[in-house]
Amino acid sequence: MKTSQRRDIKETPMDSGYSWIVLIASSGIYMLLGGTAKAYSVLYTEFLLYYGSGSGQTAWIGSVNSLLFFAMGPIGNRLSEVFTFRKVVLFGGLLHGIGVFASAFMPFMELHYLTIGLINGVGGGLAFSPANTIVSFYFEKRRALASGIMISTGGLGSFLFPIAYRFLIDMYGIQGALMIIGGFLLNTCVFAMLLKQPSQIVQKFKKANNGDIDNIKTNTDGVVQKTAEIDKESEENTLLQYNERQLEMKGDSKNKKLNRPTLSLSSLFNFSLFRNPKFAMYAIAYTANTFAYIGVFTALPAHIIALGHGKGKVVMALSITGAMEIISKLFFGWIVDLKIIGVKKLLLLTFVVSAISTMVIPFFKDFTAVAVYAGMVGVFPGSYFTLMAVVLLQCIPLTDLTSGFGLMMLCLSFGAVLCQPIAGWIEDATGTWDASFRFLGGMTCLATVVVLLEPLFVKHWFLRVKPTEDVNTKHQEMTSDLKESGTLDRRYSLEVVSQTEKDYNTVL
Repeated sequence: MKTSQRRDIKETPMDSGYSWIVLIASSGIYMLLGGTAKAYSVLYTEFLLYYGSGSGQTAWIGSVNSLLFFAMGPIGNRLSEVFTFRKVVLFGGLLHGIGVFASAFMPFMELHYLTIGLINGVGGGLAFSPANTIVSFYFEKRRALASGIMISTGGLGSFLFPIAYRFLIDMYGIQGALMIIGGFLLNTCVFAMLLKQPSQIVQKFKKANNGDIDNIKTNTDGVVQKTAEIDKESEENTLLQYNERQLEMKGDSKNKKLNRPTLSLSSLFNFSLFRNPKFAMYAIAYTANTFAYIGVFTALPAHIIALGHGKGKVVMALSITGAMEIISKLFFGWIVDLKIIGVKKLLLLTFVVSAISTMVIPFFKDFTAVAVYAGMVGVFPGSYFTLMAVVLLQCIPLTDLTSGFGLMMLCLSFGAVLCQPIAGWIEDATGTWDASFRFLGGMTCLATVVVLLEPLFVKHWFLRVKPTEDVNTKHQEMTSDLKESGTLDRRYSLEVVSQTEKDYNTVL
C-alpha cells in the first residue's frame, strides 16, 4: 500500500520566466513607495504654510514616517517568511494608502504624526523591504541589473509624484489632494497579488525541520509495512487500512505545522550578523549616508523657497532628481553586472561626489546651480541603494538575505529618524539652510571614511580571534555557507571567499 508522498517544491526560476513578473510587481511597488517618500517634500512645504508651524516641529512627521519605514524592515521580511511575501505586502499597502487618506481629515498638524507618521510609515515599511528582498531570490546572473531596474522606478516615482502632488494641491487643495493620493496608493495591493513565495524560503524551513518530519514518515512507513505483512480477514484488513490513512493524515498535518517558521524576537532581529565585520562596517556606512540622503530632501525644497525661487522650482528640482535616478540606477546596475568596476569602488565614488556637492551647494544661489545639484543627488547619493543587495551578498549568503536586509533597514531607520528634525533645528538656530547642508555633507564624509577603513577593521577583528580558536576552522565556517549556497551567484561567492582568504592569510 502506498504512503503519502512529500509534495515536490518547484524551483524558483532564476533570470527568466516568472522572475520578470515578480520584477514588474516589485518595481510597481517601489515606484509607489519611493515616489511617495520623495514627494513628501511637497507636503512638507505645504504643511509649513498651512499650519504655520516651525521647520523642526513639522519635520517630525516625515521623520517618524522614515523611522518606521526602515525599522519595519526586519519585521516585514520575517513576516514574509511566515505568511508569504504576498500577504505581508498586501497588508502593508493597505495601511500605506489608508494613512494618507486619513490625513485629509486631520484639523491639527500634530495629528499627522499618527496618520502619515505612524500608519503610513508602518504600511510602507511592511511593503518596502519584502518587495525589495524578493527580487534577489528570482535573479542570479542579472541580480544587479534587476535591482537597478526596480530601484529606477523609484526614480520614476520621484519624477512624476512631485508634479502630480503639486497639480492636485493646486486643483483640489491639500485635503482633496490627500484623499486622491491615498486612494491611488492602494494600487500597491494590486502589485502584491503578483508575488509568489520563493522556493528557497520554503526549502530553508523544510531542512530545519527535516529530523522531525523524517521521524513522522518513519513511523507511518512502519505501519504500512506491518499492514502489508498481516494476512487477516477482509474486515480486519479494511480496519487496518483505515487506521493507516488516519496516521498518514496526521503525519501530513504535522509536517505542515513543522514547515511553517515561527515568530520570535531572535528570528525578527538576527543580531548575530553583526559578528560579521564586513556586514557591521557597511551597516554603519549606509546608516550615515542615509542620514545625509534623506536630510537633503528636507533641506533642498525649503532652501529653494528661501532663495526666492518659488514652489514651481521646488517641483522642477525634485523632478530632475527623479529623472536622473531612473538613468543612473539602471546604468550602475548594468556596469556592476558587467564587472566594469568593483562594487566597493563604485560605492566610494557615489559617497565622495555626494559629500563634496552637498557641502558646496550653499555657495550657489542661482537656480541653475541648484538644478545641477538636484541632478547630482539623483545620480550619486540616489544610487547607493541600488548597490545594497549586491553589497550584502558579498558579506552574507542568499539564505540570510531576508534577515540581513531587514537588519540593514533597521540600522537605516536610526539615520532616517534623526536627519530631518536635526536639519530643521539647525535652520531654526541659524536662520539659513547653509549649515544644514554642510552637516549633511559631513555625514556622507563619515560614510566614506568607514568604507575606506573596512579592510583595516576586518584585519583587526581577525587578530582578536582567541588564541585557542583554530583560525583555519573559523575561516572554513565563514566561507562554507557562501560556497554551499546553490542559489548564490558564483561570481559574488568567489569574490567573498577570495577576499576572506586574503584577510586570513595576512593574519597567519
